[in-house]
Amino acid sequence: RRSSDLKLYVEGDDDIPFWFAIFRKFAPELKLEFEFYSIKADDSVKGHKKIFRGKDFLLKQVKENPEWVGNTKLICIDSDYDYLVSTTEYAKIIRDRRPFIFQTYTYAIENYKCLAESLEFVCADATYKAEHEFDFVKFIEEYSETIYELFVYSVYAKKEIPDKVINKCSGEEIGVGDFWSIDDNGKKTLGKLKENVTKILQQVRSENNIDMQKIEHLKKELKNKGVASQNVYLFVNAHTLFDSVISPILKKVISKVSGKHHQEIRTKIQEKGFDKYAMGKVHQKYNKMKLKPEALLNVNKAHFYLDCPLIDKIRYDIDEYLRQRSQKGQADGEPAFST
Repeated sequence: RRSSDLKLYVEGDDDIPFWFAIFRKFAPELKLEFEFYSIKADDSVKGHKKIFRGKDFLLKQVKENPEWVGNTKLICIDSDYDYLVSTTEYAKIIRDRRPFIFQTYTYAIENYKCLAESLEFVCADATYKAEHEFDFVKFIEEYSETIYELFVYSVYAKKEIPDKVINKCSGEEIGVGDFWSIDDNGKKTLGKLKENVTKILQQVRSENNIDMQKIEHLKKELKNKGVASQNVYLFVNAHTLFDSVISPILKKVISKVSGKHHQEIRTKIQEKGFDKYAMGKVHQKYNKMKLKPEALLNVNKAHFYLDCPLIDKIRYDIDEYLRQRSQKGQADGEPAFST
């Protein structure tokens, strides 16, 4: 058996850098080949093929044929709610085919890209300024505390009550629309969000028969899985977090820092007696080098997320896979890995 025959199927090509970094860190002896799509005949159009991709397709293959994954074929997917809610169909498939299916444990890879500790570095990359007044870690912790109760209800809804409540707790409700202010470290922004969350919770409680004992029990369950009031942002809908929280606040901070930096450059140029042409050339060069926050957030930041406690769960899964692979190789009379 050649280790280069090991294939990892991921949801999309943009997931490859994340999983490559994970396996390179914790299983450097493996030679990996990534696949981000599978092709299956499309019966509706005779003689044509259709590309299927994503978590639904991958887990459907395993459901239809559990042996589709094994020692030489692995799946790497986003958890969504399947880590937190063990009763879903996908959670059962993942559990039954361990250790050949790996999951993020966060809602998605994008949650790792939004790690609070990394945001000040994103700001520095975008502005070439290491000093700024905004405390990203404090803001994200307070943001998480603000939506924590709503998040608990969304998980409760997934387990106990109709999906209509999920829709109220996992989409735009965890953002604040166009109301963004970074003054006083986002105090007004978080205040507006808290008002919205309070209204939604009141509505959910009035429209549904909520078992408060189950809510409290669920909080303990979530805590045992690593969910705390200050890190809920790692488990919420990643696309909403990315688009409606992190990107807008970064843009505000970067705009403010860049404005001050431009003024500093203008002042220094004027003090040195350079003419307007020289000033324009400096600004032109500076603006060309700047990167948009969305692009910076999408850059793989393995040195940050590899230190996230949830990564330890993936490391444990990889270790379990390596143990099983080694045992099978020994049983077959072959080396666990070949070069």
